Amino acid sequence: MAGIAARKIVLYDKWPGQPNQNLGIPTGGFASTEVHDVTNPAYPVGEKISIRTDFSSVKGNSTLTYLQYFCMSGENAVEEVSSGFPLFQQACNSTCVDGSSSAYTCTNAAGLDTGYQCGTAVGTMAIPCGTLSYRSAAEVTTAQANTGGYGFFWTGGVCPVGDVTFFDTDELSCISTDGNVAAGIPIRAVIDNSVFVIGYAEVSEGMLGYVLEDDA
Repeated sequence: MAGIAARKIVLYDKWPGQPNQNLGIPTGGFASTEVHDVTNPAYPVGEKISIRTDFSSVKGNSTLTYLQYFCMSGENAVEEVSSGFPLFQQACNSTCVDGSSSAYTCTNAAGLDTGYQCGTAVGTMAIPCGTLSYRSAAEVTTAQANTGGYGFFWTGGVCPVGDVTFFDTDELSCISTDGNVAAGIPIRAVIDNSVFVIGYAEVSEGMLGYVLEDDA
């Protein structure tokens, strides 16, 4: 499987709402234990923050959104960017949530019920700002209304390198691709071995952004 550095990805923000211009970086950062991977939301769900990223190789605006996540499993636990698992999509009508529509929930459980379909069709993508705990398969399938965790996700613009430690590694760990990603070409989420990876997008497909170089 090929991959591409997160800093070479530009996301289209397709999550509802506009960034709050009065909010800055949270105390302790976007991945602090007080705001990320928590069971009680530290911000209103759906809150967006826009920041200016000014790193040596990444300059531009980044959007981060506070979301709730569901459908975690041991297989899809978010441990590192290079795993490919950090790709999350909108879970707007997943029966693994509670069977209802929800504009601000996301999942990385590809193929589970209908949870992935809204994001795949529309291209509503989110990449978490840190490691996330996972829920067991029993919790997901037998307690459909269980409370998911909350945290900030990168949802638009350039990668917030330097402001999010999770992305600030040597040359940045690579996010997995299907090997068909090329510079300047639209990208979408595709399912590979039960997880989401980045792939080539036709114009009629759910484009989530584009990349600045070929995958490798």
